[in-house]
Amino acid sequence: MTTSARERLFELDSLRGIAAIGVVLWHYTAMWQVRPMNWLFAPFYNTGLLLVDFFFVLSGFVIARAYWNNERGTTFLKNIFQRIARIYPLHLITLLSVIPLQLTLIHLLGPLDYLFLNNDVYHFALNLFLLNRSSLEIGFSWNSPAWSISTEMIINFVFFALIAMGKKVSVIGMVACFLIAAFVITKNGLLVNERLFGVINADIMRTTAGFFIGVATYKLSNTKILKSITNSFFADFVFMIAVTLLVLFMVYARVGLVRPEHVAFTLFPIIVLSAISSRAIKSILNAKVLVTLGEWSYSIYLVHFPILLATLLISTVASYKFPYESTWFVIAFLGVVVLISSVTYRVIEIPGKRLLSKKLSFVGSCDPIRSQ
Repeated sequence: MTTSARERLFELDSLRGIAAIGVVLWHYTAMWQVRPMNWLFAPFYNTGLLLVDFFFVLSGFVIARAYWNNERGTTFLKNIFQRIARIYPLHLITLLSVIPLQLTLIHLLGPLDYLFLNNDVYHFALNLFLLNRSSLEIGFSWNSPAWSISTEMIINFVFFALIAMGKKVSVIGMVACFLIAAFVITKNGLLVNERLFGVINADIMRTTAGFFIGVATYKLSNTKILKSITNSFFADFVFMIAVTLLVLFMVYARVGLVRPEHVAFTLFPIIVLSAISSRAIKSILNAKVLVTLGEWSYSIYLVHFPILLATLLISTVASYKFPYESTWFVIAFLGVVVLISSVTYRVIEIPGKRLLSKKLSFVGSCDPIRSQ
């Protein structure tokens, strides 16, 4: 049975939306070096980057749920093109939007930490083919958050290839991928920006570990034990404990022996499983405003960086420093990001997906990889 035939897990949409806002706030404080409403947003300001790993876990769960079945698992190329149709239109538009912003700002201000030195034709080509974080790059470029879109597309390719080869091969392959990634992360750390073995960027290992943890979480959700606590207050309790521990870590991340990978490997799967098994928490997360925020989360993730750049450009041209540290400004900024994201979702994401899906639909019958 495919996901389309199942009940949609709206609570996961809501969690994705909240995480997207967290990443926006992390970039906000990184760019402006201010912390408005720190009493509320401190976890995001301190460790918002870790929420990208939550996206990877969620992605592994959702994609395994949608594709790892008899109906869709064997159609390798069709699966790949469906993912491209989902992510590429908005990726392309935001990539094109940051080019004039980045080049103008570099001309006016010179190179800054968030105006990357690798904004050149070579890195544009890598971005164009979703290879901007494939280890072919020199560093970050253009629309910075899109690095995770690149690494996830690479792992999607691996996942679809594995599930097309049959259950035994797929399980062995996934376990092997995870163990290699987990070993590297345990040795080097999760949030590092370096080359492993002098070749592979660490973010590919990071994405691999998170994604396949998500896949394993999906498989675990189908066990009798987990199904027996569906719609339970016990799951509500577990969710609240896990989220509390996550917030404490994000606020006091530099204290103690707990490392980011410990959180990503344990609390993230627990949050996902307890959310879908909960009763009271599920009713909260199924609120329309949160679900809608989740539907717009991909746009929020890719659109917010161009908006940050546009804000800096307006400030520079007008010779006026916005009150970045004020409560009203950060709320207004988030409002603009959400508003524009709602438009790009309707105007770019949905129509773009339909158009590309139609254009690429012919490949469904010519897959070179089939399960045996």
